[in-house]
Amino acid sequence: MAANAITFTEKIVIERTKEQVWDYTQNSDLITEWDKTVLEATTLEQSPKTVKLKMKENVSITYVYKLENRPNKFSLTYRKVESSVIEHGGITGTFEERSGTTLWIQTCTMVFKRGLFMGLRLPYYRWKYGLQIRKAMQNAKEILENMPVEQPEQGDVKITTEPVSYTEPE
Repeated sequence: MAANAITFTEKIVIERTKEQVWDYTQNSDLITEWDKTVLEATTLEQSPKTVKLKMKENVSITYVYKLENRPNKFSLTYRKVESSVIEHGGITGTFEERSGTTLWIQTCTMVFKRGLFMGLRLPYYRWKYGLQIRKAMQNAKEILENMPVEQPEQGDVKITTEPVSYTEPE
C-alpha cells in the first residue's frame, strides 16, 4: 500500500434482512438520513450508478459503482474528489445473512495528497474517518431497527393445497 494511504474495515450486525439493509443503505436519496457527514447526495447516472456527495469540511466526492450485486456486495471507486487532503479512494461492502440479521462489513481505502508530515497524520486520519464510518453505520442500524417491519394483514394471503373450484353466479 502507498505510504500516503489507509485502509480500515468496520462491521455491524443489523436486525433486518440483507435486502432491507441494502435497499436502505444503497439508496442515495437516503444517505443524508444516516451519514451525518453528507450534506447532499445527487445521483448523476443510473448505469453505472454514479453519485455526487457534498460533505462537511468542504469536501465533494463523486463515486461510481464498479459492482452492484444486490443484496450481497458492492464496490465503488471515487471518480472525482474535491478535498484539501483526500486524493482518491474506494469502498467495498458486503451483506451477510446471519439467522434473521445482517452482518454489514464495509472496507474503505483512502489515498491522501502527499505533503509535509503526511505520514505522521495518517494515524489521525484512520481514527477520524474510521469513527465517521462507524457512526454512520450505527445510525443506519438504529434507523433500520426502529422502522416498523411490514407484516401481511391476516387474511391477505391464503395458501391451500386443496383444489379450488369456481361456480359462475346465476
